Amino acid sequence: MEDEWIESELAGYDHDAGTLRFAVDTPSPIALLRKLVAVGLEMESECSVTNGKARVFSGNGFLQSKCGIGNGELHGASRWYRKAGSLLRTGQFTLGTWVSTWRTFDRAGTLVKEAML
Repeated sequence: MEDEWIESELAGYDHDAGTLRFAVDTPSPIALLRKLVAVGLEMESECSVTNGKARVFSGNGFLQSKCGIGNGELHGASRWYRKAGSLLRTGQFTLGTWVSTWRTFDRAGTLVKEAML
């Protein structure tokens, strides 16, 4: 269904897998671009990853968190961000268990707190 919607929206544009071309002498279709970005962020934020790396985005498009996933659980280095994009917290997991010192940063990026196991 989602693919059908995208195909119908792109019907008047030169496109193929992974590429969308616009004429240089006409205004960019801002509404269409916003829809495509929203769909891309939604797809990226689904976090259906069971092994590998996952990224979750806020509604404003900024990165909300970035973490490793192992067997469907948090695994490896993890980073969380504020809505405006600045780094909030870092830490490490091993298969869902917190295993490191958590570091919290202020909006300027200065370390303000460390929490240990």
